Amino acid sequence: NKDSEAEAVFRKLYQPGQEDIRPVVGLAQLMAKRKQFGMAVDLLGKEVATRRDKAPLMKVRARVALAAGMRDLSLEIGQELARLEPKSPEVRLHLSDVLASKGDLAGAISEAKRATEIAPENAFAWRKLGFLQGFHQDWASAEIAYRKALELE
Repeated sequence: NKDSEAEAVFRKLYQPGQEDIRPVVGLAQLMAKRKQFGMAVDLLGKEVATRRDKAPLMKVRARVALAAGMRDLSLEIGQELARLEPKSPEVRLHLSDVLASKGDLAGAISEAKRATEIAPENAFAWRKLGFLQGFHQDWASAEIAYRKALELE
């Protein structure tokens, strides 16, 4: 089984607190693939606690938490990331995803707009904004956002 082989490699390479995050990210991704979301979130949380530069692992943890349906935790992590990296379109788009999953469409649109303001060259952010605006039945705004995305691609 390739997953078992990958797990053996990641476990061999993984040392708690090590600088290289690839082994812990690999382990967490395997856990998530196996639907062991709680274990993955816990492992990443322990690693985040040991780091000076917390953001890279926090981003992974936030995505795993959202995939697990842990929306409140994912939102909490995303909000902390927004304080650490206020100019990150990736963080704003994550917050947009979380808010949309919680049914807060206005909040999701607001965060997607912030991503386009931070990174106006980011076609993905414009597409997400257009999608959310269309879902909100704001057709004129959605068309503008989609046109902008097409210009950038």
